[in-house]
Amino acid sequence: CYKNCPEGKKKITRKSKCVDSCSEDSEYILEYNNSCYNNCPEGKKKIIEEKICVDSCSGEYILEYSNSCVQGCPDNSKLIIDKSLCIDSCSNDNEYKLEYNNTCYKQCPNNTKLMSHNKQCVDSCNNDDEYKLEYNNQCYKECPALAMALRTGSKQWCP
Repeated sequence: CYKNCPEGKKKITRKSKCVDSCSEDSEYILEYNNSCYNNCPEGKKKIIEEKICVDSCSGEYILEYSNSCVQGCPDNSKLIIDKSLCIDSCSNDNEYKLEYNNTCYKQCPNNTKLMSHNKQCVDSCNNDDEYKLEYNNQCYKECPALAMALRTGSKQWCP
């Protein structure tokens, strides 16, 4: 019996077994500090493709999603660039609630407008059937109090 595995061997946590590679055990496939885990230790992130646990996401696996490091955000998830983080919905973040092109922002990017009702950033208020009126870079269904709708061609706005 060994307290620690011999050099070059990996210890399977909770089994007191030493193996050449974590892939030898179908349940404990994630490697961290020469030990094999079925889930990464607390505070560690997993890279599924590499079958390892890491302290933080970096290199080609720079983005974090659901406690895993990934190369790109999964379909239907949103990116917070400043945090290198993928989340399921921008509304799940306290700071970055506005969405534009599957990315979450603190404020809408330049040359975009905020849809007043759903926290989406859009290129133009004219792209929405109901919220066509523009006022202070936001799209409204009706002009805010004390503003009157004006129209020039297809563009409508509140002065």
